[in-house]
Amino acid sequence: MSDEQRGRSSSLLAELLSVALDVDDDDRDIIRVIIAITNESSVPISNIESSIDTIGKGTYTAERSVSSIGPGLTRNFHFVLSNDLGHWVFNLSHGNGST
Repeated sequence: MSDEQRGRSSSLLAELLSVALDVDDDDRDIIRVIIAITNESSVPISNIESSIDTIGKGTYTAERSVSSIGPGLTRNFHFVLSNDLGHWVFNLSHGNGST
């Protein structure tokens, strides 16, 4: 895992909370990822979209997420990834820009 476990997009702060190996209901190995997004501005931020892109395994969208976050609030985004994906990158976009 990279040393960088947090990133910023305008006033949104993304922090990696958890990466855990698990088994799904079909007995397949999976990786559960939880990323916390905090709105550090004084206004709500809407049109939030997130994904995890992988090398050769496609893009994963959050199983649990929100599309807007009020001022000063933190929300967790939950992802389930296949176990054999290699390198991955979290992407966060909102409003008119992205990071």
